[in-house]
Amino acid sequence: MISGAKLVIISGITIVFLKKLSNLCNFAPVKRKLYIFNPENDMALGCGHNSYNAPAWTVRFRNDLEILPAYIAEPGCMLLVRNAAASQAWLNGHSLDVEVVTASQLRGMRDVEVMPWGWSQPLCKELTVAGLHKTELPDEAAMETVRSLAHRRTSIAVHKAIAEETGMEFSPIPVELSDADAVTRWAIEHPGCYIKTPWSGSGRGIYRAIDTDTAEFARWCKGAIARQGSVLCEVALDKVLDFAMEYRCSGNRCEFAGYSVFASDEQNQYGSGIVDKVATLHDIIAAQYPEVDMITEAMRRVVERLIAPHYNGYLGVDMLLYRTEDGEIKLDPCVEVNLRCTMGLVTSVLGERHGIRGKFAIVPAAQATHPLTPIYGDTRHAAVLTEE
Repeated sequence: MISGAKLVIISGITIVFLKKLSNLCNFAPVKRKLYIFNPENDMALGCGHNSYNAPAWTVRFRNDLEILPAYIAEPGCMLLVRNAAASQAWLNGHSLDVEVVTASQLRGMRDVEVMPWGWSQPLCKELTVAGLHKTELPDEAAMETVRSLAHRRTSIAVHKAIAEETGMEFSPIPVELSDADAVTRWAIEHPGCYIKTPWSGSGRGIYRAIDTDTAEFARWCKGAIARQGSVLCEVALDKVLDFAMEYRCSGNRCEFAGYSVFASDEQNQYGSGIVDKVATLHDIIAAQYPEVDMITEAMRRVVERLIAPHYNGYLGVDMLLYRTEDGEIKLDPCVEVNLRCTMGLVTSVLGERHGIRGKFAIVPAAQATHPLTPIYGDTRHAAVLTEE
């Protein structure tokens, strides 16, 4: 039988031990994820500061499609919206287990992991103004690193790294130039090439240099360099297939998140994407490029080494298959790195997690027949699913 004095001593030792164990484990409160759809992210990064006024059409696009992240969010997460009641009713009606919140509910919010479509200084300012506690947001140094990684020159580093990783020969590596006359000379030497601004997405900020002897081309190059410091120059390829590999970075690690097979126009602007199981999307690529598995893993290692130490979140690496003059199918392993969520990620998750099949596209709301996003009286854009 243990005496009262001994019991007190044992209890005291137990309490001290538990406190030390708790300190060693450093238990932190579980952070609830907050998803945000901010598709203007690429242009916001390009402005170079936190005072960015998005064009009216991007504000409308963001408002119309704000529930898109609900498809990639884990059950029980939060989603930032404008109209809480209408959005929650729509989500509940489509069996999407996400809780909506409005900007007014962010004030003083703690222990939340912000999961935006993409990170930018203007988004941090927006959330700070809304009252989200600053400890939940990246600091200025971290945001500057993200902005640097989102620069299109990252595609050059990734292109070189994947070639070293695999020992394979791929498409010509893009060239970065900061002199407008040099850009013109390069474009003349590479007819039909693409000139791209450092920060832009979804086909914007891209000039197809068909006719280089025009005042318009010279003016575009000079303006792009004046605004963003340089441009990226890429040779034109005989494209066979557009696709992307999606990844997620967290805690210095990188994991594969799916494939995207999509259609784009001559300006590389996203048109539509195939919605299906990851295995099916894999097979579409592998049918023309059997080395896809090796590239998937090699790219994961490259992203883990170059990007994951500095970035948490989703990203997509756009690639393409092209035909050489002698008919061989080759790979451009990095058309660009989209340091954000992508429509390709949405199509991959729709097929894999939600069991949906078809073709995904963004269309005018008036033309939507199988909408994946709500359509209200003032809605102009809708995400839709069409049958293949």
